[in-house]
Amino acid sequence: GRRQRATATRARLGDATLEFVVLGSSSAGNTSFLRVETAHGARQLLIDGGLSPKATRGFLALLGHDLAATDDLLFTHFDHDHAKTGWSRAAMKDGLRLRCSSRHVAHARARGYPDVCIDAFDAGGEGFSLGEIRVIPCENPHDDGGTVAFRIETPAGSVGFATDLGRALVRAFSRKVA
Repeated sequence: GRRQRATATRARLGDATLEFVVLGSSSAGNTSFLRVETAHGARQLLIDGGLSPKATRGFLALLGHDLAATDDLLFTHFDHDHAKTGWSRAAMKDGLRLRCSSRHVAHARARGYPDVCIDAFDAGGEGFSLGEIRVIPCENPHDDGGTVAFRIETPAGSVGFATDLGRALVRAFSRKVA
């Protein structure tokens, strides 16, 4: 089929630019893209790998970006529409880090993702840094193992990302961030 061009949302603060776009959001596949550019360089990450690496590569090309320049793939959870098995090959080939909650590591392994590419985080913890990007995870109930929402803080602004909540949780929206 014909690819539709995804529309990116951009924010700029000083010399920093944030670009965010949902590449796919359906039962067929969920993947979003975030890119931050500063005077120190750029960092790209994906949220969820529900689209295949091939489809993701095509959508990123339409936006003028290269999948090979993507550093990290953050997973909210491992339902089939959020985690395709093909990402294990992409991770091994391109050095992509597959980041998931420590509660989801068994699900990542079940998808065939190699341990050498998996970086687990504590979804109830204080978060972690990816260069100039700060990621604060928040666990939410959903099926087996729950989902993880993210607050992503960058020099150009912040993005909140949540999916498959089922119902909005006060905790997910009111958590104070230091």
